[in-house]
Amino acid sequence: MMTRLSHETGYGSEQEKKPETQVDLYLMRHSNRFAGKGEWEDPNTGEKIVFDDTENLTPEGKLRAREFGQLIGHGHDHIVSIGSMEARAAETGADIEAGAEEPINIRDQDGGRVVNQARGITYREFGSETQGVLKNIKPMINEQAGQHPQYGILPPEERASVRQEAQEVGLREAMKDSGIVEEAAEGVAYNLYTLREIAKDVKPDLKPALPLVSHGIYNESFLKKALIIENSDGTHQAGFEDVDEIGGFFAPAEAFKIRIIRDANGHERYECEFTDPKRQELFRDKQLSVDWTIIEELFHRYDERLAQREGRQPHWPKVEKAN
Repeated sequence: MMTRLSHETGYGSEQEKKPETQVDLYLMRHSNRFAGKGEWEDPNTGEKIVFDDTENLTPEGKLRAREFGQLIGHGHDHIVSIGSMEARAAETGADIEAGAEEPINIRDQDGGRVVNQARGITYREFGSETQGVLKNIKPMINEQAGQHPQYGILPPEERASVRQEAQEVGLREAMKDSGIVEEAAEGVAYNLYTLREIAKDVKPDLKPALPLVSHGIYNESFLKKALIIENSDGTHQAGFEDVDEIGGFFAPAEAFKIRIIRDANGHERYECEFTDPKRQELFRDKQLSVDWTIIEELFHRYDERLAQREGRQPHWPKVEKAN
């Protein structure tokens, strides 16, 4: 449905806009990883091959994450990654910071980089029904990957690439389930809304970048709910029906950037774009933004859902606004 988008900003004079603060939030998928454990039947001999790969980042994945860090390191004073509670997301965050040449001061007992962790953006945090849907989808991915004539005997890094391509079959199936899309969007919104609140305390002389590293389907689900596409004629489209409308699923270490610019009076404006130039080209002559009213609603839904699961009151009770 197309509607007219208002251009009212509420900003005052140029003097009132200064000083401004700028915070860049990056919604991104973790980088390339190994295939993990699995079993494969050789189509020629019938022999069952068991492989025991890790789920850590591949050498290509580590390189891509560091290159992303180098990319966003320009123009930012601080890079602070926030990853899901899965190791591959934290590893992506650590490599992003290393690529940006940020000083690494916090390490665990094994010498690994400690990355801030966020709730709501791992598959394990889905509800029981959506967990069941995902459980049924995983065999589809394995079957698709297993069609490669040498899948089980490939070198681990090559097997990882095959599984990466096969994963899209499962992601597309998952996007058909409204419950998965809803809960994934809620998790991203919960973190994004929180980061926006934190951004209000950023000093004018700082320009931080905050990559939020999650997993396949999370960012796509969030954008399906909250993306705003403004056309050159002033009309806008809210969200999308098919993920191909935004160029398909995020590639590993690809992101959607949300820049929050805040003036001295507390007024905010936003600049959004995809970090992949080819994907961004799909929106030439259009402006991208996100709907913070929807984000706030999703934020509270996540808080209430987790409160019910854990038998507690919501951390952030929703306050009904006066008319």
